[in-house]
Amino acid sequence: MVMKQDARVKIAVVVPKYGLVGGGEEHTAQLTNRLSLFEGYDVHLYANRWANVSERVSIHKIPIVGFPKFLSAISFAQFIQNRTALMNFDIVHTHQRIFRADLSTLHWIPHRI
Repeated sequence: MVMKQDARVKIAVVVPKYGLVGGGEEHTAQLTNRLSLFEGYDVHLYANRWANVSERVSIHKIPIVGFPKFLSAISFAQFIQNRTALMNFDIVHTHQRIFRADLSTLHWIPHRI
C-alpha cells in the first residue's frame, strides 16, 4: 500500500462570507476553526469575504461577479470549480450551491417565509 507523503485529510470549506454577521456564517467559522485544531486535517477556506479565521486555515479568495445580480451565484460556483479541481481535496464541504461537493450544508431558508 502506498501512503501519501502528507497523510493529513485535505478539506476544502466553501462559503461566500465566512465569520461575518449571520448564523450560518458563524456556524461555518466555528466548525472550520475547530477542525483546524486537529493535526490530522489540512483545512482550506474558499471565500469571497472573511473574518476571524484561525491561522491554521489556508485562505483562498474567490471572486464574485456581482452585476448583473444573477451572475453572483453562478460565478462563485464556476470559480470554485476551477480552483478546487487543482488541489486534489479529500473532502469538499460547501455551504453554498456549487457544481461539485462531497458534503453540502445549506443554512438558509427564503426570507419571505
